[in-house]
Amino acid sequence: ILIGLFGSSLNMAFFLFGLRHTTAMTAQAIFTATPVFTAIFAYLILKERIQFLQVIGVAVGLVGSLFIALRAFFETGNFEDGSLFGNSLVFVSLLMWVAYILMSKSLSERYSPFTLTGFVFIFGGVSFIPLAVWENMQIGLDWVHAVTLGGVLGVVYQGAVASFIAFIAYQIGLQLTTAFAAGVVLYLGPVITTAFAVPILGEKVTWPFIVGVLLIVIGSFVATQHQFVLQKFRKNEG
Repeated sequence: ILIGLFGSSLNMAFFLFGLRHTTAMTAQAIFTATPVFTAIFAYLILKERIQFLQVIGVAVGLVGSLFIALRAFFETGNFEDGSLFGNSLVFVSLLMWVAYILMSKSLSERYSPFTLTGFVFIFGGVSFIPLAVWENMQIGLDWVHAVTLGGVLGVVYQGAVASFIAFIAYQIGLQLTTAFAAGVVLYLGPVITTAFAVPILGEKVTWPFIVGVLLIVIGSFVATQHQFVLQKFRKNEG
């Protein structure tokens, strides 16, 4: 039940409600700290060993993610940090996602990726019902008349590909690696998003993005491939 709540309904609810009271840029900046908190709690709860090079990699990746998340500030000098209430809700959402990663890793030894994903969708979907009812009581059902074919196809894609397949792939990855590595992979989110946004939405690539990408790639490589880096370093010393 908890894995469904933390990985789906409550996580998304806190994030979306928080987004109403803060800026998208601030929300993205807060979420860049996810790998850091994942590493900390994986060490404390799952007793995963974290090497010094992994800490360096996480720190470099965090700086890179902040370059991308705060690129509007670097380009214009303006920064809207949103409200403390909104930022706090987004931060709670972050902690719930970290809890989802840790619980998934702990349960991955007993359950298959398909079973864990099923838990997320069943319990997450059921818990979404009262939230959806409450929201529609607040805003009404006028949105029904604005539904288009494109919107329906977008929802289908979101549910089938961006959710179901993505969750299964993530669960398979958690079985094959550590919670720490699974958290570090999240650094690549802003990079991949922007890579699609440039050709599809016509967004521009700016110097903060380029710097951020380089730092994320370096940080992620060092954090996840620290043994390879150590071997190369020792080989060069020899």
